[in-house]
Amino acid sequence: MKIRSSLGLLLLLLPLTAQAQTLYTKKDLAFAQVAAGGAYETVLNVTNRGSNTYNGVLSLYTQIGQAWSPLVNGSQITGGKLDIALSKGATATYRITRDGGTEAGFAVIMASDLAQTSFLEGTLTYYVRDGGFLVDSVGVQPSSELYLTTVPFDDFSKLAMAR
Repeated sequence: MKIRSSLGLLLLLLPLTAQAQTLYTKKDLAFAQVAAGGAYETVLNVTNRGSNTYNGVLSLYTQIGQAWSPLVNGSQITGGKLDIALSKGATATYRITRDGGTEAGFAVIMASDLAQTSFLEGTLTYYVRDGGFLVDSVGVQPSSELYLTTVPFDDFSKLAMAR
């Protein structure tokens, strides 16, 4: 009976979407890793392809989800947040650095107004320096939300879920 109840609960919960944070396509961007300090810096290039000004907030978090306040374009941010405004067709560059050792986190840009007619695009580039000289760089696209996933299996008695 207990196995049947657990199986029923599992089948009910598997198709549900996890809603840790809702991102809106063409309005918000998320970058799963940002590195700053030591030999690393991260540069976000963001473009507003919409017909009106894009207003939003760049939020930076540590790997455990707490507010992270590195330098952005040479200025210390507070509470891990920076208000941004991009005119139509404009591109902005946000250079994320810090003094001291390397730290990593993640970044999210969220629209302040979902009714605005904006289409936000962005790219993140990591730069690695050695002795002041650029030795490597790599660019990545924003992360996408995971809306639905499947766990293929053929034996209900041997199914295990990790978190």
